[in-house]
Amino acid sequence: MRKGVLTILPICFFAFSTFVNVGIPAHAQPIVKGPNADNIKFIQYSDENIALKAAKSGDIDMYLYRLPLELVSEVRKDPALTVYDRDAGSFGLLFNPTTPNDKNVLNPFQLKEVRYAMNYLIDRDFVVGEILKGSATPMVDPFGISSPEYQDIADIVESFGFRHDPTLAEKMISDALERGGATRQDGKWTFNGNPITIKIFIRSDDPRRNSIGEALSSDLEKIGFKVEKIFGDLSRAQLDVYGSNPKDLKWQIYTEGYAGTGTFVAYNPAFPTQMYAPWFGNMPQGYTNNTLDEITQKLVNLNFTSKDERTDLVREAVTQGIQESVRIFIAQTKEPYVASSAVNGLVNDFGAGISSRFSLINAEVPSRNNLNVGVRQLSQGSWNNIAGFKDTYSLTIYSAIGDPATLYHPYLGTVIPVRENWTQISTKGPTDHLSVPADVQKWNPSAAKWEGVGSNELSKSEVTYNILYSKWHNGISMDKNDLLYSYYFAFEWGTNTTSAVNVDKTVDPEVTPLISAVLPTIKGLRFLSDDKVESYADIWHFDEKEIAGSAAIWTTEPWEITAAQERVVTSGALSFSRTGAVEKGVDWLSLVNPQHVQLIKSELQKMKDERYVPPALKGLVNAD
Repeated sequence: MRKGVLTILPICFFAFSTFVNVGIPAHAQPIVKGPNADNIKFIQYSDENIALKAAKSGDIDMYLYRLPLELVSEVRKDPALTVYDRDAGSFGLLFNPTTPNDKNVLNPFQLKEVRYAMNYLIDRDFVVGEILKGSATPMVDPFGISSPEYQDIADIVESFGFRHDPTLAEKMISDALERGGATRQDGKWTFNGNPITIKIFIRSDDPRRNSIGEALSSDLEKIGFKVEKIFGDLSRAQLDVYGSNPKDLKWQIYTEGYAGTGTFVAYNPAFPTQMYAPWFGNMPQGYTNNTLDEITQKLVNLNFTSKDERTDLVREAVTQGIQESVRIFIAQTKEPYVASSAVNGLVNDFGAGISSRFSLINAEVPSRNNLNVGVRQLSQGSWNNIAGFKDTYSLTIYSAIGDPATLYHPYLGTVIPVRENWTQISTKGPTDHLSVPADVQKWNPSAAKWEGVGSNELSKSEVTYNILYSKWHNGISMDKNDLLYSYYFAFEWGTNTTSAVNVDKTVDPEVTPLISAVLPTIKGLRFLSDDKVESYADIWHFDEKEIAGSAAIWTTEPWEITAAQERVVTSGALSFSRTGAVEKGVDWLSLVNPQHVQLIKSELQKMKDERYVPPALKGLVNAD
C-alpha cells in the first residue's frame, strides 16, 4: 500500500546544476541545459500490485522495483505500460563462519569444508526454474554472466563443476563434522551430546527468498540437522545478521539478495571486493582473510602493471572467494521494471536498468515538468554519505539522484566526466613515477594541519581538471572549501592516532579500515585556482579515464553538513556506521530520520553561535 512520500527538489539530493548558454544572438532561442524534470517525487508502494495500478492510471510515471513475474506477460500486452528488463540482481547465501563463544556448541559453518559443500546441496536449477520462473540464470561467482568481466573468469567458474548433488554434499559435510568432533546418532548430528542446530534467517518480506530459505531448510533437515527458522525483513536483518556479534550465533545462514550495481561498469573491482574481502566491511565480523584483502586492495587501488595482471588478480580473487564460500551465489535475476508508456527518454542502463541517473535526467512526460516515481521502500537502513546507503531501497534512490564527479556510460561502462573537465592526465606508471611538487598539500591528522609533501614524494599519476561548481540546495554556491573538507575527512577518519595518552575520536570500525587501505595511494593536491586542481595519486590503469576518475576529488554535501555530523558523532550521540552504532549502543546516523536531522540542525546553530571554523578550514573560511 501507499505509505510514504519523499520529494526531491530539484533533481539531485545534495547538489544541483543547471547550465544556461550565454552570449547567444538575440534572434536565437536560448538553449537550456539540465534535466527535463524540475522536481521528482518518490512515493512508497510496498505492494507491487498497487504500484502497477498506479502506473497504469498515471499516478506514478515508473516503478523502480521488480514486478511480480506472474504479472509480466499481461503487462507487456498493455499499451499504456512499458516493461524494461534489467539483468543485475542476485540471490545467494551468507554463512556465519565464526567459532561461537559457547564451546559446547559447534557451528558447522566455521568449517570451510561445510561451507564449500553447500554449493552442492543448493539446487540452483530448481531456484531458477521453479522459484524464479526461468527469469534468471544460475550464478556461482559475484559477477554473473551479464558482466563484461565474466568472460575472464568463465573457465574458472566452470572448473568447479558445481551441480545439485545432495549425496556428495552430505558426504563432504559428514567428513568435516566428524573431524570437528561431531557425531551422528539416529540420523541426527550432535556435538558434546547436544543437537547441532542451524539458525537460518529467512527474508519473509521477499516471497522468492522465503521459498529459497524453506527449500534449503528442508534439505538441511534431511541430512541430519535441527533447523531453527528466523523470519524477518531487512530492518530485522540489519540487527540480527549484519549488526550482531557472529560469535553470539544469532544466525548461521542468511538468505541474501543484492540489487546489482547502480550503473554498468566495464572494470569493476567492487564485485569481488565487496562480496569476498573482509577489509571492505561487508563480511561477518571476525572473519579474516589476508590473501583476499591483499588481492582486492590491489584491484581497488589500481596497483597492477598490465591488463593481463589485473585479469589474473580478478581470477585469483574469484577463485579464493569461491573456495572460502563464506558467501555463495545462487542465481542472477532478470528483473522487470515498469513505466508509463507516456514517459519519453528513459535509458535502460545495462547495469541499473531504468533506475540509473541517466533516466531521471532524461525522462520527460509531455505537458508537465515533474516526475512521480514509485519505490517499494524509501529506506530500511541509513541515509548518510559516510557509511550509509547500504540497503537496496535507499541506494536505488540515491544512485538515481546523486551528483557524482563521474558517471559510467550506460552501455559501454567507461568513465564519463560530469562535474570535472580533465585538462591533463599524466602518468609514468605502471613502474615509473612522477616527482610531486613540494607545495602539494596533504592533511596531517597528528598535527591537525595541512602540510606540504616535501621534496621526496613520488606518484605514478597526476590529473589536472577544472571543477564545475553549482549551488547547493540552500542557494549557496559550492567552492573549494567543500572539496578540501572532503579531502581532509579521508585523512582524518582514515587514520587512527590513538595512543597511550590520547583517544582518537575520529575513528569508526567500518569507515577507518576502508579508507586506510586506500590512503597510501593519495599523494596530495593543490589548487591552481579556485576551480582548477592538480591531484596526485599512486595509481595506474591501462585506460587513462580510470586514472582520472579515481584521482579526482569531489564532494556530495556542503562542508558545514559534514562538520556538523562529525561533531554529533564524536560527541557519542550517533554513529556513521551500522557496526559503530551497535558497538556504542547508539543510532546509525540517517539524514532522513527527523530526530537525527534535528540533532544536525542544533549542531549547526551551535557552530554559528560559536563562530566555529574547523581546523581544516582555518584561514580559509571567515567565521562571519
